[in-house]
Order: sequence, then structure tokens, then C-alpha cells
Amino acid sequence: MSTDFAAFLPSVAAELVGPVNERLSSKDERRFGTHGSFAVDLKKLVWFDHETKEGGGTLDLIIRQTGCKDRKGAVDWLKEGGFPVEDEPKADGHVNGHSTPPAKAKIVATYDYVDEAGELIFQVCRFEPKTFRQRRKPMPGDEPGKIRDGWVWSVKGIRQVPYRLPDLLEAVSLEKPIFVVEGEKDVENLARLGITATCNAMGAGKWPEGLADHFRGADVIHLSDNDDAGREHTGVVAAALKDLAARQRVLDLPGLPAKGDVSDWIAAGGTADQLWALVEARARPWAEKPVASRFGAVWFDDIGREKDRADWLVKGILGGRDMSVLYGPPKGGKSFLALDLSCTMAFAAIPSLDPPRWFDRRVYPGGVVYVAAEGQRGMLRRVSAWRSYHNVPVGQGVPFVLLTTQIDLRSADGDTTPLIEEIKRHGARMKAPVRLIVIDTLARALAGGSDNKPEDMGAIIKHCGRIQEEANAHVLIVHHMGKDAERGMRGHNSLHAAIDTAIEVGKSDEGGNQWTLRDQKEGEAGSSFAFRLQPVTIGVDDEGDAITSCVVVPSETGIEPAGQTAKKPSPLPDQARIAMKQLHEALFDAGVRPPASGQVPPNVKAVSWKTWREYSYRGGITANDASDDTKQKAFKRAGEVLRARGYIATWDEWVWPTGRT
Repeated sequence: MSTDFAAFLPSVAAELVGPVNERLSSKDERRFGTHGSFAVDLKKLVWFDHETKEGGGTLDLIIRQTGCKDRKGAVDWLKEGGFPVEDEPKADGHVNGHSTPPAKAKIVATYDYVDEAGELIFQVCRFEPKTFRQRRKPMPGDEPGKIRDGWVWSVKGIRQVPYRLPDLLEAVSLEKPIFVVEGEKDVENLARLGITATCNAMGAGKWPEGLADHFRGADVIHLSDNDDAGREHTGVVAAALKDLAARQRVLDLPGLPAKGDVSDWIAAGGTADQLWALVEARARPWAEKPVASRFGAVWFDDIGREKDRADWLVKGILGGRDMSVLYGPPKGGKSFLALDLSCTMAFAAIPSLDPPRWFDRRVYPGGVVYVAAEGQRGMLRRVSAWRSYHNVPVGQGVPFVLLTTQIDLRSADGDTTPLIEEIKRHGARMKAPVRLIVIDTLARALAGGSDNKPEDMGAIIKHCGRIQEEANAHVLIVHHMGKDAERGMRGHNSLHAAIDTAIEVGKSDEGGNQWTLRDQKEGEAGSSFAFRLQPVTIGVDDEGDAITSCVVVPSETGIEPAGQTAKKPSPLPDQARIAMKQLHEALFDAGVRPPASGQVPPNVKAVSWKTWREYSYRGGITANDASDDTKQKAFKRAGEVLRARGYIATWDEWVWPTGRT
């Protein structure tokens, strides 16, 4: 019994290409990569790389990705990986030196590939369940062991020709149009309508060298299957014929279902007259598309082909692959806010944790590279404070990296290229692709230049745009407020013209902090959000004094209108109140001084989270008959509330009360 290697393709692709891009995938197709450029057709069980224009089957993918020399090496790789391989092919990919029909499959159609004189060269067999194999008649010199039921199930070294070659050559000689389709079934259905058509053996992604010579002087009309693989195949064939065919046109049949083809169109009632009418009315000249566009070209006919998807870092606030500025006066909290956003976004990429929100807005996960070009020591403390306050244990693999040095993004020979290269290296180690790059601050990145000089500001905008494009990420620039607060951010107005979003950070009229969405090209500006800077103790120094920093905590009551009295904080929820009471009970019974680490204030008693959780369960934080999952969620919510309001402090596995009442 031979092995159906095609069935392994989805699993092999996931292992060798990377995680599935769920956002771009469908029930019939899996997409891989940030932009979904690698596709696996789950019906045909073939793959196609839209960047390299390569495709094939399971063994082809293994050879490409692993560097195996041949198909036997690919099979060995499958065996080592624990795949249920039953037969070992020889180097040509066929069992015992030749291919065999798939087990428990029935031939439902055969297609003869003939030469110019109509003599059989090889046959393509279609089986049910749907798969295809090629075979030929025996020739002198064939080993007897390769012949089965009068056929050799291998076409290695055999001449490849287009399907129905004599018809193709006759049409060329008579200057009649020729339809190029994806499969033999389509050719036969068109032939029944009196229309000349052809294809290559084994469908999309299998166009062999040498077929193009038969199309010299031909008038070609391409009919693609209605999927990406079909359209890509049309592009490959048309490119091969561009210097030989007299004319090439492309016709997109109307009303085709997803992955539909001309056979579906004919089955729905399409006639020869209707097809020729569509050719006259809708066929467009084929034009070779560039492999890539430096300027993001999108053709009119391609717009709307795929469903438009929102691309956000923070929904309604920051868009993906945009450029933004977060600015404010000194000590207004702008770097604290930028860091809070960065850590929240990176934290969201840990699948085992509940996805956090940022000022009650949905945060989309991604890796973060934060360039702390000033205040590096303080920034390290702020990260420690954020991690402690949000109780993020070390070892979670949060995709966040802090770069603690000054950079030059002004000079032509400055740090732009090395920074891009390092961002890519860090991104390769992260659990999520880099989606946010923070430059803190613009003034330090100017490396001695002036933000008032248009040439200096133009240079940094250019280099930040290059980082944005090559890293495929959002670039957020932290900047200073100008002397005249009414005029917004400092420096030449070219920066304002280049950005997509501007966020102003500063003090509110009520004495707290706030940030305001001042400008947004693709959204509504003007919304304000209140927050406070919560002190957090992160350790003690050599003299026993506390080492502190701050974290951003959204204000519970928001920004009160001028002239109104701020609301008093709401009382603790019942579960948080019970958890706080049980923390004191646990401290009385089992409180200890944590090991000396410099992270806990002196003379403080603490208990482990585990101990506190057990006491909270005993204290009735939920009903006694509640499920373990319900109890865990209740305790987690209570801890988050107490930490957010400053009632408790944490480090590593330890928790203790702050003394706030």
C-alpha cells in the first residue's frame, strides 16, 4: 500500500513554514505568514508561494524548506518526524522505482497526451477520491518490476506536451484563438462546445519548461480558476508565452463560485456563443505584473477582490503600519504612556493570558521594539514597575525588547540601516511579529540636528518611514511640546504632515494626567482619556531605601467637566473585599519575610499568591460548589482590582498590603 503524501501537507506546512495566519485563512485554504503569501489549498492539497511563484506537493515543500537532495530524503524526513509512511519511494519519487495508484481509489477518467502525429506519450489518470497520477506504456529496456497491468506509473524523463497538442497546432495554423485552462476536464468540456483549448498535466503550479514553444504565433485566451492559485498559474503561463504568442488576453468569467472554473460555468448553462460574446466584451490584454511594487501599486480590477480588514494596534486609535507622534510637555507622562501602550501590546501576544485592553480599547497583539534614546536607567525601572504592577512573571516570553542607547536617524550614514537589521533579528526570536517600534525621543534621534530645520526634520521623517516600511510595523515617535502649547508639538510642521495620528499628553484641569487624540487621518479626533501615575516600589537600595517608579493607571471616573467635583472612588467589589480580608488572615497565620532580593521593602511580611488564593477560597470568594475555573477567575479579578487601586503590591510570587485603606 502506498502512502498518500498529499494528506500530510497541512501538517508539514505548519511545521516548516510557521503558524497559520487565521485572519487570512478560510475553510478551503490555509494562509501562512504575516501577509498570507504562502497558501495551502485544502481541497487540491497543493501549496503555492505567492512571493517566489513556486508551488507543488508535500515532498516538494520538504525539499525546498529542509534542503533535502531528493524525494527519498523528503520521505526520510517524514519518517523521522513520526508521519505514517508505509512505502519508501526511490529517488524518482515512486514506490519500488515507479509510482502506484493511490490505495482504495478508482480511475474515473483518463486523458491521453499525444505528440504531433497523435501518438500516445503518456496518460493522466483521475481517481476518486480526487487525485491524479501519470502513466505510460512500457518501452524497451524497462525493468519488468516497473510494469504493472501493462503500464509504467512513471513519466520521469518523458517528453511533456500540452494536452490535445494536434488541436492546438491546427488552431495556431488557422489563426484561431486557443483557450488555456487549468485542467483536462475543462479542455474536454470546451471541446464539446467546438472550442479549442489546452492545459498542462497536473494542473496549477506544474507548468513545465518546453511547452511554450508550441504556442509560437498563437492567439491565447486565459481562463483562470476563481482562486489565487488559478490566477497565479495564469500569470506563470502567460509569462512563459510572452515572447512567443502573437496575442494574449485574460477573461474572468462572471458568476463563478469560489474556486470555480469554466466547467462550473458551462454546467450552469454557459454556451459557446455566450463565451465568445464575453471574450469580445470583457477579455483584457494580458500585462505582466511586476514581482513587487516599491510604491504599493494596486490595480483597479484587484481592489475589493478580498474583504477589507481593519488593521489596528489599538482599535480606533493607532492603525497598523502607520506613523504617529505622542507629544507633550516635560513631566507630562508621555514616556510613561508610550511604555504602557508598548507593554500592554506585547503582553497581549501571550496566548495563555487574558487579552488586556488599553483605556478600554481593544489591543491587538504584536512584538515591540522600544528605542529608549534618553533616560535609559529610568526606563529600565519603569519596565520593572510595569511588570510588578501587572504581576507578569519572568519567563513568559513577552515579545518586548528595550534598546538602551542613543541613535542617529538624521545622518545618511547614521543608524537607520543597523537599527532595521537589529529589529529584524529581535523579531525573529519573538513569539509574535514586530508591529510597534517606539522612538523615544525625536530630539535624541536627531543626533545634534534641529527639529526646526526642514532638512533635519525631513531626514528623520524619511528614515522613520524607511523603518516603517522595511520592518512592516507602526512607528511611534515620542516628541516634545512647543513653547506655545496652542500650536502643539515642537519643530517644523513637516512632521505633522507626515504622520497619521497625533496624541497630546499633559496635565488635566483637575490636577491629574490626560491624553487627547489631537489628529487622526482615518478616524475621529478630540477624545480625551484621564490617567494617573501610580507609584510602585520595585526594590530597595544598599541603604535600605525604597526604589520606586510609576505606572499608568486609567482614572476610574474619567475627566470631570470643569466646575464639577470629582466623584469619590467606588467601594471595593465584594470579591475584592473578601480577598483583601483573607490576605490579612493569611499574613497573620503564614506571613514571612521574603528572601533578600532588593525587590521588597524592608520589614515587610508577605505571603505567596498560592497561599493567598487558598485563603480566599476558604473565605468564600465564591460559592463553595463553584467550579475551579470560576474560583480562579474570581480570585484573578479581585487581585487585579486591589492592585489597580493600590491596596496591594507584588513581586515575583509574593504579595503584601501597601497600607492603603
